[in-house]
Amino acid sequence: MNPGFLYAAGNPVNHTDPNGTSFFGDFSSALDWAGLAKDVLSGDSAAAYADKVGIITGIGFEAVCGAVAIGGAAATLGVSVGLGVTACGVVSYELAEATKQGTEIAVS
Repeated sequence: MNPGFLYAAGNPVNHTDPNGTSFFGDFSSALDWAGLAKDVLSGDSAAAYADKVGIITGIGFEAVCGAVAIGGAAATLGVSVGLGVTACGVVSYELAEATKQGTEIAVS
């Protein structure tokens, strides 16, 4: 990987990060998985279940939202990709957290 282009996963031709925020999505995902591992290892099955539901919800939403953003790239001359993917990451994180909290309440 070219360290000069870490913002674009080492490939500035095929990947972009116009707002410099792609790292935060990866970081928050790592924290979600770490939380799941902690809950599993501690035996807190209700929290682990809520973690899994939140993670799956976030992944699903981000995949659909990203596809829509990429699908609109031609019509918006690529603007929808940069802005859309960033917005998808933020919204999917918030949706995952809200789903996780709702699931925790429902199973407790």
